[in-house]
Amino acid sequence: MCLKNKEILGYHAFAKESGWENSIENFMEYVKNGKKSEYLNFLMKIIAGKSGKLLDFASGTSFISYIFAENGYDVTALEMNPSDLCGLGVFRKYRNKMPFQAVLGDCEHSPLKEGIFDVVFCHQALHHACDLDRMVSEMARCARKGGLVIAGGEHIRPFFTSDETFRKNHPAVVFGANEHAYPYYEYRDAFKNAGIVKVEVIPRGFECNFETISQKHLRSFIKVISKIPFVGKGIVSQMLLNFSGAGTEITIYGFKQ
Repeated sequence: MCLKNKEILGYHAFAKESGWENSIENFMEYVKNGKKSEYLNFLMKIIAGKSGKLLDFASGTSFISYIFAENGYDVTALEMNPSDLCGLGVFRKYRNKMPFQAVLGDCEHSPLKEGIFDVVFCHQALHHACDLDRMVSEMARCARKGGLVIAGGEHIRPFFTSDETFRKNHPAVVFGANEHAYPYYEYRDAFKNAGIVKVEVIPRGFECNFETISQKHLRSFIKVISKIPFVGKGIVSQMLLNFSGAGTEITIYGFKQ
């Protein structure tokens, strides 16, 4: 069985084991919770400077597509998984209730036309890629010149740990999910190699004054460092990007040249 089919079947099995549901009520609960999410609102603020056509790249159940559509974007969701639990199954079942379009397709070989989206958005999906560079290049291909290309919730790991160790500890891997964690600079380099410029990498914590950092003393120390004029936030950013535990998430974005 090829890796992509294992991913599709594996994530469906993981979703089933985790008690996910395929009702419209459950879908709308995800929408409701997404609107309250501090992190998703942080991503929305980055995107707010752009309007028009938005591609939700590897959209999963596409509940975030729904939120973008309610915010006035002309949304297309692209997802390879037809699952009724973690893919486009709910969209197909309740198509008449969905204010966006969806396409079933592989994000590493996108069936969409080149250069038509003002925003290409990816949430918690780049780290599932078989080929990270290929997937980022497809995001860039779908964007207009000057368009925003943004990925959020992507797993990183410190340079001194291995992807194999991360995978051994991820609960979805045993089901067949293609989970990975890359050093932050591999995401950054993939963006730059795809012709994306003005690339910014932001570690989790910046969106909520570092409250997501669970260790109280470390959280307090980081807050103090961040307040050093001119250089404080840069120092904290490098600390978090290089030394956070495997699985910590980042946001990365830039603009198609």
